[in-house]
Amino acid sequence: MPHELIYTSAPSGLRPGSTGYCTVAQTPGLPTDLAEQLEALSHFRHLKVGDDPTHNGNPLAFAHSILTMGYRVHHVVSRVADSGVDHSGRSNFLAHHVVFGTDSLPEVGPAWLCEQRFFVVKWDRPSAQVPDDRAIPSGSVEPRLCQKWARLAGDAGWGGVLAAATNPAEPAYLVYEPGQDVIGLVAEAMALLPPDSRWNVTFNTYFTGAAVRTTCQWRCVPIGSPEAKEAMAVRRGLVLRIDQPMSGEPRGPLVEAARTGILSTPTPPRRAAPSAAPDFEPVSPPPRSKAIAPWRAEGRKPSGDGRVREESSFDVDSAESRPLPPSPGPSRGPVGPLLMGLVLGGLLVLAFSSAVELAVGKSLLGFAGVKGKAEEDARAELARVEGDGQSKATELDKEKKASERFGSESRGLRIQLQDKVKEFNALNDKVNVLTAENDLLKNRPAAPMAGAGVFVRANEGAKLQKRNKELETAKAAVKKLEKDIESLKTKLAMAGNVPVAPSLPVLRLDKINLAGQPAHDLFRMKLGDNAKPTIELFGLPPDIVLTVLGAGDRVRLHSQDTGFDGTLEIAKDGLVRIVEGKNMDKHPFLGFALIRVNPGDGNPPLYRQLFGPSHAQSAGLTAELPKGVAPEGRMRKYAFKYDSRLGQLKPEADSLKAGKQFAGRNARIGIANRFYDLEVLADPSIIENRPLEGDPAIKLRVEGGEVILEVSFPDAKDIPDKCRIESLEIVHWIEPDKARNFPGYSQELLRLYPR
Repeated sequence: MPHELIYTSAPSGLRPGSTGYCTVAQTPGLPTDLAEQLEALSHFRHLKVGDDPTHNGNPLAFAHSILTMGYRVHHVVSRVADSGVDHSGRSNFLAHHVVFGTDSLPEVGPAWLCEQRFFVVKWDRPSAQVPDDRAIPSGSVEPRLCQKWARLAGDAGWGGVLAAATNPAEPAYLVYEPGQDVIGLVAEAMALLPPDSRWNVTFNTYFTGAAVRTTCQWRCVPIGSPEAKEAMAVRRGLVLRIDQPMSGEPRGPLVEAARTGILSTPTPPRRAAPSAAPDFEPVSPPPRSKAIAPWRAEGRKPSGDGRVREESSFDVDSAESRPLPPSPGPSRGPVGPLLMGLVLGGLLVLAFSSAVELAVGKSLLGFAGVKGKAEEDARAELARVEGDGQSKATELDKEKKASERFGSESRGLRIQLQDKVKEFNALNDKVNVLTAENDLLKNRPAAPMAGAGVFVRANEGAKLQKRNKELETAKAAVKKLEKDIESLKTKLAMAGNVPVAPSLPVLRLDKINLAGQPAHDLFRMKLGDNAKPTIELFGLPPDIVLTVLGAGDRVRLHSQDTGFDGTLEIAKDGLVRIVEGKNMDKHPFLGFALIRVNPGDGNPPLYRQLFGPSHAQSAGLTAELPKGVAPEGRMRKYAFKYDSRLGQLKPEADSLKAGKQFAGRNARIGIANRFYDLEVLADPSIIENRPLEGDPAIKLRVEGGEVILEVSFPDAKDIPDKCRIESLEIVHWIEPDKARNFPGYSQELLRLYPR
């Protein structure tokens, strides 16, 4: 039975005296050295910390690792994930490892096991031994159409590309957006491999660096992580990006299998008959003809002793034929005549069998159920043709069924969506009517009726109370319909009707230049025939006045400071452009706009930003203490000037430096011989570390053209004058807007990373 170990933060662990992050459960008899290796696999990097792990948005780390302990090999299937906060209020994670020996590996493979969700996801009880009689999920996994790859990457064949990446010297990277079904993609790719090869592939759906004494072949990394940046910068091995639409058309047997669900196994070549005379080079036999006998006399030559000897050549039905060596001369003794008789007998048998084959078209062995070469070749060719036809028919049938299924699902979902939208509009109108009636009832003057004023006011109060209840009910129904509509939009995208549109920008264009042009095209999108698109902008400075025109497909921008005046519009063909401009060269703010277009046909909204980020080498970069400032206590403030590395973005960045629109992301800071990763904890404009006892507390913010590091050291001794910057991103932070259902976004301006 497999071994298990559970590792998390707890007041007390399974081992006496252990606390904090420690082993809280394991199976009896787990070797100590193996347990230590499993603990070494238990690490997790939080992207966000909160009480509820289901809303933190941290990736799930499903993994398959191979550990070698002495002469034994162990296969470890793991789940490591965010588990909220621990007993001390700090971030926590839970790691559950299941260990298999080489003689007990389930044929389905490690990725399929991870999909079955048989891991422990919460630990809220005392540390204890766990039984070693766990029932492992069983089943069978056959190659199948990679539907999840088709939805996320646009082509199911990319699943076959990952499946083919099994060279240990070249790891494969899968770059994804947090929230995408990564383990589903890995499972579909692994299903294309033979069962005996699946356990040779190691993977991790949230790779943050390989542990000691382990390797990882398929490394899934979230976009923006240091590992993703390194993979895209170094380009060693395979790099697949499903965080954005993928281009290209891959080819190969596994690629086709991923598209069709049918894995074509090549027919192994027939083995040639073994040579009877290995001392001679093989020669090709001449074509068979009815005029050629199995053997014939080629002529007579005198032997060395004066006698005449016959030379014979063979024409046999075999893959290889060799000439006989010359006779060594007359045999002496009783063995010679016996050998000569055996040779002549064999020649007669061969001659008879060949004659029968020529007459009936079938070998003598064929009468006994053994196929001759010609018959076997014919049958093999027939089977191949039939197999190709059957495979093509199966492929077409699958495509037809998939198309019918997707089409049916899409039609049904579109009808539901249309009905929900109609219901939403009707309810929204009702809310407006009820609101207007309530306003009338509240503001209506008292009726001038002698002796009845109290009754009239009481009656109107009852009406108002009733209207308020109706209004609250209608508002609640509107909110529910909004959720239903968003859910239907997601389902419609996943049903194959449209590719799943990302919730954040996927297309980055060059810096725009509007000077001297009456109109400037920004980008184009696909619109349906009945689409009613709308356009919105986020991230503009507060001095920009926005005016929505028409049905929301035109937006006017006016800057009181610079005099810029232009209109952003969507043409009927889906072209987004700026027209009717004044002072078009005075738009340093516009490059930072995040444009959201709602296609108006039930599909998810599209986001676009109008510049590409700058990249720069981070080697040798440091933040320094200001000169001439006397240090006080344990606090130090370091500064690094970054804006000279922005290139063409600098004029636009200068226009936004006054506010708190800039921030740092994905930073790694080096102090002395230690490195510290910084993350957003509370304020999105500040990133900081989670210091352990004895560590410095670091906060990073961006002010103007400088990066400011505020460091509180544990004591005032040996404080350095510089802090190393190993990696850092400068972003334009766009705050959330709940009224317009905008989640907030970090636009990357400058990426500093080691190359």
